[in-house]
Amino acid sequence: MPELKDWRNTLVMQENGQTGCIPVGYEWMIKYKNTEGVNFDTFQRDFDLGGDRNSFENVAREVMNCYPHITIHLRDFADGNEKVNFIQSLLEAGHPCLISYYFVIRQTYHIMPVVYINEQRLEAIDYVEQIDPPIIKIFVERRDEVIRSHSRYPGGKDIAWL
Repeated sequence: MPELKDWRNTLVMQENGQTGCIPVGYEWMIKYKNTEGVNFDTFQRDFDLGGDRNSFENVAREVMNCYPHITIHLRDFADGNEKVNFIQSLLEAGHPCLISYYFVIRQTYHIMPVVYINEQRLEAIDYVEQIDPPIIKIFVERRDEVIRSHSRYPGGKDIAWL
């Protein structure tokens, strides 16, 4: 089943609880692809646009303006099944991607790198608490629930990938 190769070798901690998860996710994808010429020391601060301005599109535009050698792809999906099938094809090809998922308990959307998908479930990095030794919180959801969530809530229709 599709799992990003050696994804556990690329860990990124959110600098603080106020930093947007989109800059963290983009940093993770760029590091995963071993992209050179990027200042990771200030990446999250540089691309945290704050509040409602932190969207896949806005942050991607800023990253690509600063680093023209990076291309972040974005796509909206009307259908949740089409979205998870596309995510699976990305992972099969070794492309990291981010998904936006609505957490009912938190009552908010959370952006996470997807690292594994099969016919039953999807796994993503919820957050990294510590790098050495690694403490990683993995989000695991049934594939059919990801599809249902897509149609149940107004956001989370898009994904980003490198």
